[in-house]
Amino acid sequence: MYLNKFSWLIIFFFLSVPIAYCQTVTIDAELDSSSIIIGDQAILHIQITKPVAESIVIPQFTDTLVKGIDIISITKIDTTLVDDKQNIQFSIYLTSFEPGDYTIPAIKFVGENDTYQTPLFPLLVKPFNINPDDEKLNDIKPILQMPFSWKTFFKWTAIVLLVLALVAGIVYILVKYVFKKKIPLVKSKEEIIPPHIIAIQELDKIKAEKLWQQGKVKEYYSAITDVIRVYLERRFDIPALEMTTHELVKLISTNPETLPIKDTLSELLHLSDIVKFAKYIPLNSDNDLSLIHSYFIIDKTKIEPITEPTSEKDM
Repeated sequence: MYLNKFSWLIIFFFLSVPIAYCQTVTIDAELDSSSIIIGDQAILHIQITKPVAESIVIPQFTDTLVKGIDIISITKIDTTLVDDKQNIQFSIYLTSFEPGDYTIPAIKFVGENDTYQTPLFPLLVKPFNINPDDEKLNDIKPILQMPFSWKTFFKWTAIVLLVLALVAGIVYILVKYVFKKKIPLVKSKEEIIPPHIIAIQELDKIKAEKLWQQGKVKEYYSAITDVIRVYLERRFDIPALEMTTHELVKLISTNPETLPIKDTLSELLHLSDIVKFAKYIPLNSDNDLSLIHSYFIIDKTKIEPITEPTSEKDM
C-alpha cells in the first residue's frame, strides 16, 4: 500500500513538470557585437516568450542606458503568437562617444508572478588609432567653385524668356477671345450725385404723393423739413438733423452763403413745428407756399457742376 502511494506521487510530479514549464516566461537577449569603434553602433536584440494569458511590463527607456552608453533608437515592438505562447521582439540601438570598457546592465521586466531580466553584456568602445607617422591628416577642403558656363547661362535665359512669352500669349488669348472685353487699367470713380439733385427729386415725390390733400398734413410737413435738413447737412456739412429750429436758423445766419434763405427757412421750420406739435391746421395756400419755399432754399444754395469747355478736337 505504501509503495502504491509513492508511485502516485512520482507520477503526479512528472505530470506537473510540463504544466509548470509551459507557464514559464523566458527572456532571450543578444548583443550583436562586443566591441565597437567610438561613434559606431551596437544592437541589443531582445525576445520575450510568455503565456498569452500572462502580462509583462516593458520598462520605459531614457536616452542613456548606462553612463557612457547612449540609446539611439528602439525599434517597434513586434508581437507574434505561436500555439499558446506569445513572442515579443524588439531591438535597442546603442552607441558611445567615450572609449572604454563598459557593461550593459540587466534590463528588468516585471511579470504577474516574478521579475525577469536580461544577462549582463560587456562592450568595448575603442578609439580611433591614427599613427601620425604613417597616416597624413588633411585639412578641410575649400568650397569648390564651379566654372562659369555661357552655354548654361544662355540655356536658362532662353527658358525664362520662353515661359514669359507663353504666359503673355495665354493672357492675350484670354483677354481677346475668352473675356471679349477690355480690362480697365484704372477703376473709374463712382458718380457722386450732388445733394441738390437728390433733394429736388425727393420734393418732387412729395408733391406727387399729395399728402396734405389727403388730410396727412403732419406727414406732409415732416417730409418737407426732413428733405431740407438732410440737404443742408450734406451741402454745408452741419448736423442739421440733430439741431432744433432755433439752433439751425441761428447757425444759418452766420454763413454768408445762406443769408438769402435765412428768413424763408425760419418761416418754413416754424410753421412745420406748430403743425407737428401744436396741431395747427394751415391754409391750403400755406401748404403750397411751403413746398415753393423748399424749392427756393435749394435753388439759392445749390452748387452748379463745372463743365469743361469742349475742345475743337472733340467737335
